[in-house]
Amino acid sequence: IDGNGRTARALATLILYLKGFDTKRFFALDDYYNEDRDRYYAALQTVDQKTLDTTQWLEYFCEGVAVSMNSVKDMILELSLDRRLKDKRGQIFLNEKQIRILKYLQTGLKI
Repeated sequence: IDGNGRTARALATLILYLKGFDTKRFFALDDYYNEDRDRYYAALQTVDQKTLDTTQWLEYFCEGVAVSMNSVKDMILELSLDRRLKDKRGQIFLNEKQIRILKYLQTGLKI
């Protein structure tokens, strides 16, 4: 299962990247998986090898994306409210990509 887990994580990251989500710049799903390894392995075990039913794995995976994105959102909000950082650096402006990410995060992350 260990090799399958690495393959699954690599494929998930690749698919997100190909769809325009460069996750390595903002969050790593491995952090989410590592928080509760037993749950991660249990989710992998739910994949039915005969029918290839991945429903429970996909639910776990999507929960991981949502939790990770919420962490990024919270970190951005915390940094934006840090008065010391603002005083030290002055007003911080966002580029177009950062604005799109914030707008996406504000949609409520409905999956």
